[in-house]
Amino acid sequence: MNPIVWLIPTALTAGTGVVAFLSSRRAWAAVDTPTIQTGHVVIGRVEVTGKAGPGPAGLRVVSPISAETCVWWRAEVEEETGSSKNRSWTSRYEVSSASSISVDDGSGAIVVDLRDTSVHSPETTTTNGGDVPASLTAQSLKSLAQGIAFLPTPYDDDRGILSRMFTGWDESVPIALLNGKWRVTETYVPDGADLYVLGSTSYDETTGAASFVKQQDRPLYVYCGTETQLTTNARRIMFISTLTMLVLAYVAVAVFFGTTDKTFDGKTSVHPNWSCGPIGPTVVLLAMFVIQIIRIRNRII
Repeated sequence: MNPIVWLIPTALTAGTGVVAFLSSRRAWAAVDTPTIQTGHVVIGRVEVTGKAGPGPAGLRVVSPISAETCVWWRAEVEEETGSSKNRSWTSRYEVSSASSISVDDGSGAIVVDLRDTSVHSPETTTTNGGDVPASLTAQSLKSLAQGIAFLPTPYDDDRGILSRMFTGWDESVPIALLNGKWRVTETYVPDGADLYVLGSTSYDETTGAASFVKQQDRPLYVYCGTETQLTTNARRIMFISTLTMLVLAYVAVAVFFGTTDKTFDGKTSVHPNWSCGPIGPTVVLLAMFVIQIIRIRNRII
């Protein structure tokens, strides 16, 4: 039997298992970590909830694509590369409006350093390159991030015919006029939106207060929403991933223990042994049970 036949469902089983594990880990981390008031944060691993506000500079900004007032935004320009089944999106440029924001539950604000940190926000939109403002360039996005206003204006494309046909990525050329297929993904945090932050804090000598920072061994998680919304979404993903993993485990084992017969045209066909399929979900459930026991023991300790 060609090993690819059963390796594919096995790999998919492992992949969905990883998604289920990470989702459950995120939900457990939110539940296990006690919430501390933003004005009384201690140095260490803590969790806070509150309303999003601007960083130390106190400036509110406007998102470049949706033109919404917010405290932070990020824009990523991507190009579709490859052909046929090998097509994928490649990031060409990424910029954000600020390096930090703040969160306040009424007891006092604390700064959240967003450098090298992913912000999970439902306010995320993807726009085709041809639908962005006509004169918007990567340089325009950079200027916006620095606080320089962007005014859409008509663009006079003085490039030659060959340049228009073959020139690829260029920061000075409007994204709408770039050759190929492009898209811009915008993520922003609205002013005053619910914000959940889980991470490590350290003492900032410049401000004389604690602030959230990303550490190599302690990642920083920023979610635009409430803790209840976070745990609900994580558990929903975990539930769907677990069901998918059990089905794929059933198929993987059935195919692995299946038989192959030669057809009349000389090709080999695979006949899964469905009676052996339940072995897969049984092993997966036993592994999940052991992991859960270990998890409960660690929580008690």
